[in-house]
Amino acid sequence: MYASGSWFTSGRINKDSLYNNTPIWVAAYDTDRPGVDGAAAWQYTDNGHGLHTDFSYDFTGALSGIKEPVKSGSTVTDNIPNTAVEADVGKFLQESGLYTITANSVPVYTDPTLTGTAGETLAKGSSLVCIPADKAAHSLMISRDMYITSDVNQVKYMKR
Repeated sequence: MYASGSWFTSGRINKDSLYNNTPIWVAAYDTDRPGVDGAAAWQYTDNGHGLHTDFSYDFTGALSGIKEPVKSGSTVTDNIPNTAVEADVGKFLQESGLYTITANSVPVYTDPTLTGTAGETLAKGSSLVCIPADKAAHSLMISRDMYITSDVNQVKYMKR
């Protein structure tokens, strides 16, 4: 269940009365925590990196489907395809699902051909859901009019 943190703290929603311990995804901005105990996920902004994109922490895997959080320094190897779109150019992934930035930073573009820069970058360790955008340009769409490369040297496919 997704709702504003204030709905839980005011009693408008009683999380303990939710059916079958339904996981909660709390929206709470301008704070350093969700403000509701036991939140499965926390949407901490609706303007991540100035891109007018919601950014959330997924504490339990309720959003990503990864049930155990990845610990710093560890790697996830399950369900990682090793598919090259064009082997002579390099390895590029064209799968929909969860990706993690593995390069120090990855530029964000405003078009699927990766020619118009948005003036923003995503930092190493950032995780986001992407869908294939342009097979020839090897791009992934991260939100409306926002794209990144699908180069396996910069991003890692984690899971569908």
